[in-house]
Amino acid sequence: MKGLWLILGVLLLAARVQAEAPRLHYRAELGAEPAVFERNADLWVEAAGDWRLMAEGSPGVLLRDRDGQLSAEGPLLEGRGSYQGLLGLEFHCQLPFSAGSYAWEVELTLEQAQGVLGLELAGDYWILPLSNHEVEVERRGELIPLPSGRWLRLQPGDIVRCADRILISPAGTRQGLALQSRTEAPGNRLRWMVPALSLEAGDRAEVSLCLQGPARPSTLTLRGMAGLRLGSRWSLDGEVLAAARAGDILTVALPALSPGPHELTGSLQALLPLEETTAMVQAFWEEVGAVLDVHIKRSWFDHNHLQSIAVQGADSPLLLPGGRLTGAGSAALVPGGKLDVILPLKAPQSPIWTGLPLAEAVQWSAEPGEATDRTVVAPILIWDEGFFWRAAAWSDEWLLDAAQEGFTLKWGPLLAQGSGDRLAAALSWGDFAADGNWQWRQTPLAYHGSWQGGSWRWSVELPRGEAEPPKVSVAYGTERWRVHLASGDVRLGLSAGGWSGGGALQAETLWLQKRDGRFRVQISPKELSAAWKPGELMELNLTADSRRIRLDVQYPPWEGYLQHTAAGSELGLRFKCAWTHGEWQLLSRGAWQLKNGLVLGELGQVIGYPLTSWCTLYAEGVLSFGPSAACRTDLGVILTPRPYLVAAVGLDSQRGLHWKAGIVLPLLGRETPEQCE
Repeated sequence: MKGLWLILGVLLLAARVQAEAPRLHYRAELGAEPAVFERNADLWVEAAGDWRLMAEGSPGVLLRDRDGQLSAEGPLLEGRGSYQGLLGLEFHCQLPFSAGSYAWEVELTLEQAQGVLGLELAGDYWILPLSNHEVEVERRGELIPLPSGRWLRLQPGDIVRCADRILISPAGTRQGLALQSRTEAPGNRLRWMVPALSLEAGDRAEVSLCLQGPARPSTLTLRGMAGLRLGSRWSLDGEVLAAARAGDILTVALPALSPGPHELTGSLQALLPLEETTAMVQAFWEEVGAVLDVHIKRSWFDHNHLQSIAVQGADSPLLLPGGRLTGAGSAALVPGGKLDVILPLKAPQSPIWTGLPLAEAVQWSAEPGEATDRTVVAPILIWDEGFFWRAAAWSDEWLLDAAQEGFTLKWGPLLAQGSGDRLAAALSWGDFAADGNWQWRQTPLAYHGSWQGGSWRWSVELPRGEAEPPKVSVAYGTERWRVHLASGDVRLGLSAGGWSGGGALQAETLWLQKRDGRFRVQISPKELSAAWKPGELMELNLTADSRRIRLDVQYPPWEGYLQHTAAGSELGLRFKCAWTHGEWQLLSRGAWQLKNGLVLGELGQVIGYPLTSWCTLYAEGVLSFGPSAACRTDLGVILTPRPYLVAAVGLDSQRGLHWKAGIVLPLLGRETPEQCE
């Protein structure tokens, strides 16, 4: 069956009505994610003071502004003085619900300056004067004045002038900085030594550009997109160069380059985005360009992308995402953000939904239902920025959890796991036998025997493979001390009062601990580690090796760390607390970090109020602060008309309209004759 398609288009305008304008095309299938248009354009600006380029989209269009945020209108670029360089355009269009052809408009306005925008599209090159009445096109000896705000598609041989300056020559070269695509320039005259980086917020990294000489003295321009800060110190082949900064643009003066490759080295630092994102560093030199992608993670501020789900219920095993099993009565840690489900094996009709804004503030119940000893098959269908499926099935003897990423199968002694093209299986079973003081156990790989008499214990392992030698160990122990001898290893343990200690020769480790488990220290040539619980809730962990010293502190709902490395020291503190007040459900969180000389922080609050047993309104606000402040808001509703069916719809200031939905269909097998009696 053929799919229904949407033919989409975005028009870039400087005036609302135009006979001809470039159109960005996109073909999407119904039900796909929002259409994303990305294009690089050339921009020339003439100004004596501050200026900015504004954009406003028609309903349904969000644009990526200069701060990296999605909004319906805002500044694409700001600067001071004249500018020649690249303008990165990114538009997100919400897809309609029916097939057809649709068009959106984006209006561009240049304030406090005059300029020209150039756009290459489908083999044609378009120009657009912005607040500029001095643009002329020389075509076959005739001068064509181009009104401000009117697009023109150039023809071969056209010359574009602004006042007395030539912007585009007859050969079609643009006398400015241009990047035609995200690929490297022809001949690799300019390229990043590493094409992509992945950094945590606050991380600093050294980056390098390779420039191919020969070249005359020139300038190289670097532009860091929102979420990145470029370092001010750059060096060419070890020689520090002069660099000038204007907003997020850094200009480096290059000397004449001799033939051959040259390395330009500098640094950049990741800031704190409101959401995990990929930012870009764009480099332009002699009409060629290169792009470095930097993925910015925020693990400390997102609490490691985990949700703590409180589940009540006695003796009720829970099937977590990924095939893991845990018990009710304590908090279950699961990945957050994306919609998923925890399945109570003895109450499959009451799934526990995770990835919702208020999942941590709900007291979930997993009380066993009727006929919990039947075979259960539970297909799971989820939509959350894309389709996702999962299937679980279980009985008293086996359990299967399968998803797009892989599967886990447990059947008696068999454990099998697969993901992608990888498959791993383990079989754990044994036949037990006793002969006097000997205890024997048979496994698929070996025969294991142990003999115990008084303070002595002998152990032997006889591998089934003929090439493997047998293994023998002996242990002797009293109330105060014990020793264990094995091939190539000696272990010694001592106990006195409330303390115990020991060491292992093969692992080169010494350890000392309190017998109640509140304190332990372990020393080896590679690492020192210590753990201390001064109270019921507080826990301190210290690790030290050749690379770093780190102290972690936990005192729920607070946790923090202090770390020192050769690069410097850093400090982190955060909290997350879910609670209720009457009918209100609340989730509060906050995180701060001092890292590489940068102070970053974020506060977030989610508030929910149930209108009915199946309809809950929620509001979320997030305030981020660092070199600059930013905020995000989200208003929405969570609907659960049935425990096995959920939908959440919200309007986010960054992402726009968003929604997620899921359904679990638990199918119970028939009762056996024994169950019917």
